[in-house]
Amino acid sequence: MAVKETEVLLVTDTSNSMSDCMAAINEALRQIFSCVQKASILTYANRAKWQNPAGSAWKDLKAGGNTDFARACEELNKKMSPTGDIFAENPVIVLFSDGESSYGYKAALEKLTKNPAFKNAVKLVFAAGIRSTRAGFLPDFAGSSGKVHVFDPDAINDCVNIILKACGLPPVAVPKKPPPPTKQAKPVTPPPTEPEPEIVIIQPDEETEKEPDDFFVDDEW
Repeated sequence: MAVKETEVLLVTDTSNSMSDCMAAINEALRQIFSCVQKASILTYANRAKWQNPAGSAWKDLKAGGNTDFARACEELNKKMSPTGDIFAENPVIVLFSDGESSYGYKAALEKLTKNPAFKNAVKLVFAAGIRSTRAGFLPDFAGSSGKVHVFDPDAINDCVNIILKACGLPPVAVPKKPPPPTKQAKPVTPPPTEPEPEIVIIQPDEETEKEPDDFFVDDEW
């Protein structure tokens, strides 16, 4: 697939609460990396860290630890400051999170939202591990210009295509599911038939058919 000079900043919660959906998030990030030339991942749990730079071998993220969202806001704010190494004027910022934080974050998030580069960025938020788009800090991170989506582990391509569309890239093809196999009727085995009983006709013996002789009468009686 053709690539485009669009910068994507992927902010990903890797705390323990994301364990159930981490495999699906890894697959989504892997697809984005294969389509976007300039992409960076900021993971946060007990601390925040930039990793998996573009051009390097992909390494799956692992979930564990507490959630320090404030550190993620601080790192993102540094990168988008005038002295940061942001590549594009209007990058696409993607957040994967359940909206929860183990520690206070409001001051750090408020400072980030006042950053002009952050304001001008395209912001996409994916509520992972939950079904609510209003959870915790998710709406505040997206702001009035962004949008919060529900991340569905069973529809990873939908998530990827939303991000690619924001980058001006064509969507990835959604693999078609093969039709379910048709069930063949099992042959009905007829019940075993019992052999008909053999009828044997017994012919009577000629001697047995003779009438018995008259009783002998003794004249002397």
